[in-house]
Amino acid sequence: SPLYQGKAIKAWAAQFDSVSPRAREESVAAFKAMGATAVPELIRLLESRDPIWRKALWKTALKLPRKFRRLMVRHSRVPDERVIHSHAARALAVIGPDAKPAIPALGRMLRSRRDEFRWEAAVALGHIGTDSLPVLTDALSDKNPDVRGAAIGGLAELGAGALPAIPMLIEALKEGVDLVQVIHIQ
Repeated sequence: SPLYQGKAIKAWAAQFDSVSPRAREESVAAFKAMGATAVPELIRLLESRDPIWRKALWKTALKLPRKFRRLMVRHSRVPDERVIHSHAARALAVIGPDAKPAIPALGRMLRSRRDEFRWEAAVALGHIGTDSLPVLTDALSDKNPDVRGAAIGGLAELGAGALPAIPMLIEALKEGVDLVQVIHIQ
């Protein structure tokens, strides 16, 4: 894993969840400084998956009494792909337009079955800029209303850059995307 100031990109991204405002600010500053050089590693993190055995182990362990649970999971990390994906998307949002190579991975994340990933992906796509417009407008026609809602949120991040999407946005609203819900979530 590439390092910046002696710390892995994954560790810098994890600081987004720090209780310390200073740590969060340092993370933002680090990703702004790293810019495009951090993008390949962030894409790798965005697409990382926990091993199936780890997920199964923890799912089983949580059903056991405490003393057996400790024995079972002592040498296995907690499944953390959800947290890692969220951190990577937030870092890509901070990097902004220089994160353009991450657009395809963020587009897949936007259409993920997991709701919590959609919003992170949409916000990151919006921060990347108008290069992400095709991915966001394409998501407006997704069968899943939550994907369409997240895409609207990403378009909102684009601001005036989303003007070419207005006709498609109007169609999405006609099809029942709850704009009040989208605005509330943001």
